[in-house]
Amino acid sequence: RPLAPRPHRLAQQWPAAAMATGEPSWLVLPPPVPAGGGSSSSSSCCVFSAAKLPPPPQRQLPAVGGGNAEWNVYRCSEGKRCEAADCNLWHSDSERRCKDFARGSCAKRDCKEGLHVALADVNQIVTVDLDKPIEAKAVLQANKGKSVNERARVVRLVLYGFAWVRRQLLRDIFEVFPLVHEVMLPDRTRDANLLVAWCDLIEELDCAKRAPRMREIIFSDGHAEALW
Repeated sequence: RPLAPRPHRLAQQWPAAAMATGEPSWLVLPPPVPAGGGSSSSSSCCVFSAAKLPPPPQRQLPAVGGGNAEWNVYRCSEGKRCEAADCNLWHSDSERRCKDFARGSCAKRDCKEGLHVALADVNQIVTVDLDKPIEAKAVLQANKGKSVNERARVVRLVLYGFAWVRRQLLRDIFEVFPLVHEVMLPDRTRDANLLVAWCDLIEELDCAKRAPRMREIIFSDGHAEALW
């Protein structure tokens, strides 16, 4: 799916001054939102303890599949070029669901025909603090130990401490959760440069293959922006 950045689109949606920083978009990132609200006067990235992490904004989970029992059962002829956010067909093998399972007739434990996951079960959230790489990798390893069908139940990632230097870890995280639909950044305020950086990141990490359903990023105020 075409998850490339859209600078021309962003330029229409955001003030031009926010885009004209003179620095690469992935370097001009806003500082985290301090716990308890307010803004930070420091340009350096704060490191929060677990007790001080700002809570994620309240937001309803994505509705997966739109009630279509055969969602992600058949292949989309457009493949990664498909731009329909509500497409009910699969675009990468990573998100493909087993047709027989969707129809209630497959009980193979090692099925090679796709994911065995019910749409109603794609409702889990995983939280990762990227400012603590050791703990973040522990979360990653714990989930890698689960079956792909269990991991496919994760629909939202809540990420603290996002920075461009963490992109390798993010690549590994996205590869583990094939049906993740959105990323929430509770400690990052909405910013044009940050949005462009994420669009760049999505393309670099080839999320069209790893996490083809990821379509939105949510900032600390609960506002969502499309990534493609």
